[in-house]
Amino acid sequence: MLKWLLAGLLVLVVLIVGVLLALPLLLDTPAIQAYVSQAAGHALGRPVKFNSLSISALPLPTVKLRGLHNVDWQFIFSCAAHNLIRLPRLIAQRRGEGLREQCA
Repeated sequence: MLKWLLAGLLVLVVLIVGVLLALPLLLDTPAIQAYVSQAAGHALGRPVKFNSLSISALPLPTVKLRGLHNVDWQFIFSCAAHNLIRLPRLIAQRRGEGLREQCA
């Protein structure tokens, strides 16, 4: 009985990993590329274009944009400043502490 349960669990895990690996191939990449371009352009207030978009599900879900156009130093600086502001909170979350405990 336990042997069948473990075999069934292993098959389930293999199927889930297979679906996660095949997910980028099943997605409509041009539609996602158009959506990302439109959303970024709306957020920045000007049109944004990029050469390619790649999606991966493992080990962490990521979307990579290559060849960004119309991105100037102000946008890059604001992204870096935003990440510096977020850094203490992210470190505290990784350690399992709350932000109040870290600042106290």
